[in-house]
Amino acid sequence: MAALAGGDDHLGWYQLDHRKYLLYSGTFLFGMDVLIYPIDLLKTRQQFDLSKDASERSIYRLFKQVWHGEGIRGLYRGVAVMSVGSVPGSLTYFGCYEYSKAWLETKLHQQRGSNQPRPSDVWLINLAAGFVGDAASLVLHTPADVISQRLMVATHSRAVDTHAPTPRSVEVHGVVRSILHQEGARGFYRGFWASLATYAPSSAIWFATYEATKEAIYRRLNTHPASETHESTHGLKTAVHLVSGACAGLASVIVTNPLDVAKTRLQTMDMANPHDAKLLRKGFWYILYWTTRQEGLSGLYRGFQPRLWFAVIGSAMTFAGYEAAKQLALKEPSTVEES
Repeated sequence: MAALAGGDDHLGWYQLDHRKYLLYSGTFLFGMDVLIYPIDLLKTRQQFDLSKDASERSIYRLFKQVWHGEGIRGLYRGVAVMSVGSVPGSLTYFGCYEYSKAWLETKLHQQRGSNQPRPSDVWLINLAAGFVGDAASLVLHTPADVISQRLMVATHSRAVDTHAPTPRSVEVHGVVRSILHQEGARGFYRGFWASLATYAPSSAIWFATYEATKEAIYRRLNTHPASETHESTHGLKTAVHLVSGACAGLASVIVTNPLDVAKTRLQTMDMANPHDAKLLRKGFWYILYWTTRQEGLSGLYRGFQPRLWFAVIGSAMTFAGYEAAKQLALKEPSTVEES
C-alpha cells in the first residue's frame, strides 16, 4: 500500500518483524494494563454499585474509600488474574487488527487497482479490522475479565450492602470455585456476547477514529514525516499519536458506556442472589433496559468519569507506545522487499 498523508507513520503487518512485534508490544501493553488498572477498578465499582446514593459518590470519594479501607492492594485487587488473560488477549487484539487491516488493504488494491484508497475506504477498513481484532481477543480475555471484575467488587459489595458475592469469593480460588459450583465452566464466559456487543463496536470506533484523526492532523499541518529531520519527526509523530489516541478514547467511551454498564453488571451479579439470578436469566439486553428504567440516563453513564480518564489517558499512551513498539519491530529494508 502507498503511504497516506502520514508518510512513514503508516506501518503495516508485512513491514514488521513479528517476533520483535510480539515482544515489544506485549511488554508495553502489560505495563500499560498494570499502570492504569486502578482506574479500571474504580470504574467497575462505580458501575456495580446499585445503592441509592451511588450517583452522588464521586470518583475521588470512592478512591479514598478504597485507599483507607484496603490500601494499595485494594487498588490492584485482581490485577494478577487480569494480566494472565490481558497479555495474550492484547497481543491477539492488536495482531489480528494489523493482519486484518493489511489483508483488507490488499484485497481493496486488487479490486480497485489503485494504491491510494479513498478516505472512506480507510475508515471502513479500520472499523472492520478493529471489530475483528476485539472479537478474536475476547476468547482469551473474557475468563480473566470475569474473575478480575468479581475480585474488584468483592469487598466493595459488602461495604455498600448491595448484591454481594459470598464471603469466600474475596480471593481468586474462592471466585473460581464459586463460578464452577454455580455455573460450571461456561460461567467463565458469562457476558461473552455482552462483551462482544460492547467492546467490538468500541474497538471499531476506537481504531477508525484514531486513524482518521491521525491522517486529518497530518493534512491540517500540511506536513510529511518522512521529509523532516529524525528529531522533529519523532516529536511530531509522538504528539500526533497522543492527540489521536485521546480523541479515539473519547469517542469510544461516549458511544459505548451504556453497554459497558450492562456488561459489568451482568458479569458481577451473583447467581446465589435471587434478584440477580432473575436478571441474569433475562440476559444482557434486559439488564440494559432494567438499568434505564430504574436509574435513567445517569445509570447508563455510571462510571463515565473514571472510564473517560481510563480511555482518554490510557488510549493516548497506548497508541503512542504501540506505534513506538512497531517502529522498533520494523523489518530490515531488504527483508520487507522480499516479503
